[in-house]
Amino acid sequence: AAAAATASQTTPTPDIVDLDANITNTGDVVGTLQYMAPEQFCGEYDVRSDIYCLGLTLYELLTLQPAHQGKNRSGLMHKVTQGIPTAPRRIDPAIPSDLETIILKAISREPSHRYQNSAELRDDLQRFLEDRPILARRTNPLQLAWRWCHRNKTLASAVGIAVLATLALTYVGWASYAREAERGAEMQAVN
Repeated sequence: AAAAATASQTTPTPDIVDLDANITNTGDVVGTLQYMAPEQFCGEYDVRSDIYCLGLTLYELLTLQPAHQGKNRSGLMHKVTQGIPTAPRRIDPAIPSDLETIILKAISREPSHRYQNSAELRDDLQRFLEDRPILARRTNPLQLAWRWCHRNKTLASAVGIAVLATLALTYVGWASYAREAERGAEMQAVN
């Protein structure tokens, strides 16, 4: 009986917990932000979101750092949805370029630019391991510019207008200079 009395005295009583604090509310983001695909922040999810997560895992295994880092939750969400991860070979030049290409395809911000299923990713990784040509292709600078313009339509329009205005002003200035030079040559010929 004494042992039972001692046990009841040493057994801690559970604290009262605010149960509402652990309930997920409608609209809350659920998951590890660093590994969430950008489309998940809009409530969209399919197998390509899993491909993205696998790509991030491979990225981190190779570079020993996460693809997206932020000082706070909103900063991290912005990096995931808008940022471009540093290319793995910039972090570690020893990473083979084909493997980098596979990873960058897997973590492409646009789901349509990723592997469409796990079999495609598996097959490309197998090709890489067998030293065969991979199917993934690097994104060239023109494609990168097009994608940037598509994502940032307002800014791209403003830059386009500024470039056209600069070209127009350059042409007008050059044409005016050429006309003045021609007049000067005519005046000199007359004298």
